[in-house]
Formats: sequence, C-alpha cells, structure tokens
Amino acid sequence: NMMNKAINHVVLATVDSLTKFKNKLAYYLAIFAMVFGSTFGTMNAAYAVDVADDATITGSTTDVSGGAIVFKAATDAGSDGYAATMNAATPFSVASITDEDGAASIITIDNGVVTVTGNVTGIADSSADTAMALTITADGGLKIMGSTVEANDKSLDFNLTGDTGVLEFGGSGTQAIAGVIDGVGDAKGILKLSGTGAKNFAGVVGGG
Repeated sequence: NMMNKAINHVVLATVDSLTKFKNKLAYYLAIFAMVFGSTFGTMNAAYAVDVADDATITGSTTDVSGGAIVFKAATDAGSDGYAATMNAATPFSVASITDEDGAASIITIDNGVVTVTGNVTGIADSSADTAMALTITADGGLKIMGSTVEANDKSLDFNLTGDTGVLEFGGSGTQAIAGVIDGVGDAKGILKLSGTGAKNFAGVVGGG
C-alpha cells in the first residue's frame, strides 16, 4: 500500500509537471508567433525604390524586383519630367508604380512584360495639370493586378505604339481603371482582360 501511494504521488507529480510544461510551451509559442509574424510582415513590406531620371530599369536593378517604384521631383534632373525605360528582357514584377513628380513623365515598357502586383498611381506634387504616359512598345507588355489611380490633377495615359504590345488587367478583385488607353495609330496594341475581378473603366478606351 505504501508503495502504491508513493507510485501514485510520482505519477501525479509527473502529470502536473507535464501540464505546466505544455502550458508554458503554448505561451512561448504564442509569443514566438507574434514576434515572427511581425518581423516577417515587415520583411515582406514593399520597399520604395526612387528611380533616377533617364534610367533604364531591369529585373536585376538593385531592389527593383518586388519593390514599390517611385518617380519623384527630387530625382527629376532638370525638373522637366521623367523619361525612364523598363526593359523586361527578363520579365519581372514590381509591387507598384507611382509618379509623384510635378512635371509630365514618359515611362517606356519594352522588350518583355512588367507585372505590377498593386496599383499604378499618378500624383502631381502641385495643382499643375500634368500627365504620366506609360508607353508600351511592340515587344513590350504591362500587366496590372491592382487599380490605376489619378490624383491631384495628374492624368494617366497608356499608349500602345506597336501592333503586338499588350496592356493587361488581370486582377482577381475589382479593378478601378482610371486614365486614357489608346493605340498610337489604327489597330495598334492589344488590351487584354484576365482574372476573375470586375474591370471598371473610368476613362476613354481607344482615343485620347
């Protein structure tokens, strides 16, 4: 009997220790999950990439792949508007494209497809009426998964200059599409709609 009581005490003590260990383990795992989740979320946040005037951007340009591309007045040489090229000989994706410059800008996409997983936005840094022109060449392509946004008097112009250049809206959610979409000449360019999301056009398609 004494032996049985001793054994019972040992078993109860062991069960109690295991229960406390499991509770502490769950507590520490919860803390780890919060810290890891916060850190991982920060690591995956899109980093802003300020692009120089007259630059040629490729998928191997530092921080461009997956980055939030920004054109701004501070890096506009001469303050006369941007002229930049996105060369996608090796296709690449960016999180967003934003033009914050006060002057008109011309961004050329050629030699392959650039995918924008978020929005394309034009924001004038003043009340001046300016445009961000995205020119897609015959061998270029621009696939937008988010919306296109015009703000503070900056308009968006999507210009297709060749027969086979493609502008694609491929989001799975509703896409609000601002801006003018036009072929530079008769039968120039391809407008492609894909994905399951509704496409709501606010601007002119097929004319400026």
